[in-house]
Amino acid sequence: MTRIPSRRPRPFSLAAACVGLLALALPVPHLLASFNPKPISDPAPAIVSAPSVAASPVAAEASAPAAKPSPLPRQQASATPEAASAPEPPQASANTTPSAHSHSDYIDQMKAAGYDVDLDKLIAMKIQNVTPEYAKAMSEVGFGKLSADDLVACKIQGVSPEAIVEMKKQGLEIGNIHDAISFRIFQVTPEFVAGMKSAGFDGLTSKQLLAMRVQNVTPEYARTLKQKFPSVTAEELVQARIFRIDDEFIAQATRHGFNNLPFKKLVQLRISGLLDDESEK
Repeated sequence: MTRIPSRRPRPFSLAAACVGLLALALPVPHLLASFNPKPISDPAPAIVSAPSVAASPVAAEASAPAAKPSPLPRQQASATPEAASAPEPPQASANTTPSAHSHSDYIDQMKAAGYDVDLDKLIAMKIQNVTPEYAKAMSEVGFGKLSADDLVACKIQGVSPEAIVEMKKQGLEIGNIHDAISFRIFQVTPEFVAGMKSAGFDGLTSKQLLAMRVQNVTPEYARTLKQKFPSVTAEELVQARIFRIDDEFIAQATRHGFNNLPFKKLVQLRISGLLDDESEK
């Protein structure tokens, strides 16, 4: 009989036995995962939903973590749900267009004062600062209600109720508002009236004073003519200025032998132009 050689048994490995037991105890996927581990990722931060504004304050305090004390006062640090949800009051815009009524205030006031006039006159009165108060005051100086044009003229020339009172104190006869305007235009002032009195022309009327001022009759000219012609009147004084009866013309008449001519003759001589040819040489 052929002898079958016997194989010698290998010694039992304790490590191999442990591996076998582990393989039997673990499922296959876990076993494979243990040999090929995956990198561990950071855990995602937990998302905590904020408490609703409309939630009860007691529930919010119970669920919310303890907050650090706020350095602000309690009233400013926490707001009630009503205050948080209340709408803000509307603020006035800087570019708010003014109402049409604000633009028509001046028109309405002038109409109430009796000046329902056309647009051009309203513009002129507004530019010259003719107020309803001024119009009312001017209607009480003794000339009744003034027209829009007269009010504008008075305002331009500085004719006011106070100015009219002062003119009357100076002895000026103001028959109407146009006299007052003319006195202001041609500067019939207290100084001019006093100068004419010192030149020998006292008791002049308002019209005479105005005519002298229009023709540029100065107190100095009046004094000189009064010395040459003591009987000269206020009207002749104005004529003398109109026809240029001055020292030069009187000397020219004297060279031709016309000595001591009365004032009226000098005026006639000037009007005739008899001496004009000589004056042109």
